[in-house]
Parts: sequence; C-alpha cells; structure tokens
Amino acid sequence: MNEILIILRVLINDVLGNLYSDSDLNRIIVVAAGLVKQEISVDIVYTLDYNSFLISPEPIDEVFMNFTALKAAIILLRGELKDISTNSFKITDGPSTIDTTSRYSSSRGVLDDLLEQYALDKVSYSINNSIGGYRAIITTPTTQNEI
Repeated sequence: MNEILIILRVLINDVLGNLYSDSDLNRIIVVAAGLVKQEISVDIVYTLDYNSFLISPEPIDEVFMNFTALKAAIILLRGELKDISTNSFKITDGPSTIDTTSRYSSSRGVLDDLLEQYALDKVSYSINNSIGGYRAIITTPTTQNEI
C-alpha cells in the first residue's frame, strides 16, 4: 500500500507527511479501495481488512492504485470541507472585514476537479477495458425506429 500512500500524499499536498499520519491515511485508503472495487473491475482480486487497514495482496495494478488514491483524496477532502464549512465565518465591522469563507470556495473547487477527474477516468477505463473480447459501447436513445 506504500505506492498508494505516496500517490495520495501528492494529491493532498502532504508530501512531507506533516498533515496526516500514515495510519490515518491507510484507513482512508482501505475504505477507498472498497469503493473502487465496486465501481471498476481489475484482473487481481484484492482482499480488504478493515480492522488492520490492509489490502492483500499488495496492490501492483496501476489502475487500481490510481483509482484508489484518487478516491481516497476525494473522501479526505469531503471531510475537510465539512469542517471548513462549519468553521467558516464572515465578520464586517465598519471598514474592516474578516472573511474565512473563501477557503471553503477554493477547497470546493479542488474537490470538484477531483470528482470530475475521477468520473472521466472511470469512463475512459470502462471504454478501453476489454470485456470478453469486445469493447464497452456507450449508446444513447434515438428517436428513429430503424437504424
């Protein structure tokens, strides 16, 4: 799980490890891995231990590692946004203003970007992933009776 931890630390801008402990991030990684397993299929079957915060076998599939790190970053940022929103305030007293709501807006923008990237990556993976020798096809409704 070390590779996923490194990717996650880069995504959340905690390369030096000053913001979050490895054990805290490993908890989030295992939860994210469980969610990723429900959304995409990979060739390797991973077993998740939610009590010990372990994934076995050690993840080596780059697709799984990248999706898991991205999902973990999304989970973490959603939690941070909840804290930021409850602690945000704006005070105006005459010409002076103290405004901490901009932190929420910028963090929300980062979350939206991560969510969009995850969705695009998932669609791209689904289209490019071979299923039984055939490619996944996206179809849309049509108004014509015959094509």
